[in-house]
Amino acid sequence: MNNAKYIVTWICLLWLTIGSCVDKFNAHLPESSTRVLIVEGNIISDSTVVFSLSCSFPLNVEGIPQDYNKIDAEVSVVGCDGSCFNGTSLGDGKYQVVIGSLNKDASYSLKIVYEAVSYTHLTLPTNSLV
Repeated sequence: MNNAKYIVTWICLLWLTIGSCVDKFNAHLPESSTRVLIVEGNIISDSTVVFSLSCSFPLNVEGIPQDYNKIDAEVSVVGCDGSCFNGTSLGDGKYQVVIGSLNKDASYSLKIVYEAVSYTHLTLPTNSLV
């Protein structure tokens, strides 16, 4: 009986392995969009956070380009209540932002100024996140 469970378990694992293959993803980006800005990070009240900025690059090149994370930008967290927390560069596309207490009724944005273009991502007020 234990051998039957063992065989069934292996068959299930094999099926999951074969069945979990991923199709090629096509983001449908225009040909001119070889350096799309990539942002990683979170806005967290009463904390010091780090946002990582980098640029996309074609996957058909040999190795990772040396300048993919050489991002010279201005990074800040801005609240609709007028609050603003400016970031400081740590190098290699990393920006540290010391965030104070956030108002639960306000919405906050991550604002990035990069190559004379301003990018803003608006977040919902914390009291609307249920």
